[in-house]
Amino acid sequence: MPVIPTKLESIQVLRGIAALLVACVHLQAIEQKYGHEGAILPAWLSYGKISVDLFFVISGFVIATVTCGQFRSMRAARQFLFQRITRIYPPYWLYSTMVLVVWFYRPYMVNATQDNQVNILASFLLLPQELLPLLMVGWTLVHEMYFYLIIALLMPVVRESMFSAMLALWAVFVIFGHTYFMNNPSENYGPAIQLAFHPLTLEFIGGAIIALFIKGNIISKSYLVIGIGITGFLFATSWLHASDIVLDMNGWWRVLCFGLPSALWELPGYKFCLKTEYCRS
Repeated sequence: MPVIPTKLESIQVLRGIAALLVACVHLQAIEQKYGHEGAILPAWLSYGKISVDLFFVISGFVIATVTCGQFRSMRAARQFLFQRITRIYPPYWLYSTMVLVVWFYRPYMVNATQDNQVNILASFLLLPQELLPLLMVGWTLVHEMYFYLIIALLMPVVRESMFSAMLALWAVFVIFGHTYFMNNPSENYGPAIQLAFHPLTLEFIGGAIIALFIKGNIISKSYLVIGIGITGFLFATSWLHASDIVLDMNGWWRVLCFGLPSALWELPGYKFCLKTEYCRS
């Protein structure tokens, strides 16, 4: 009988750190826009942008963990998707509605970077679109929901023993698909196609694969790998300065320099969680 971990304590710590960094980044942007008495928040907080990559890796890690023992079951797949939807949409709709009210009365205050244009339906449903969502930070949730949907589709038809192979095949699909589109820029690809072959999907897949490696005891020298991940992350941050060019949502540099080291950070989720246990087949 599989044992499903109810809470990954160190993963929650990483998630909390990433959330605080994201909040600080947005506070810094607000301070720069509306502050008139000089900056209070330090400039290095702008590096918090890269915590998005850590979030994506964490999502992949957690999903590969909570779906353990749930494959080849349509009921489990439906329950998984229902839990993801009810967790994400209600708070997202609440804040999106608040922004929508502002947009109705003061449209110039919303999404100024894209001439205050919004697609309300696509924004509320977290569908792929050319524009950023009404709540601009919701672009990350578009990627999250895409990942959840694919996992929900795989769960009823794939044996758990083949899950890692399917993740690897998915990664190859993304890499070759995106490379093809990059080599054919003249063709007009819709938002759905762009999302399906987006490099950031590899961060979700990387987190999931790390979880499966841990479960299968494939990774033994975890402290060494964690050290490599942290070192690589800090080096990339200092070398590339987390610039907007590097963090371009369509760039491979972001996945390589920040997504890969973030995946290696996931190992504490196993080694330092003394009160949880991975499912055993």
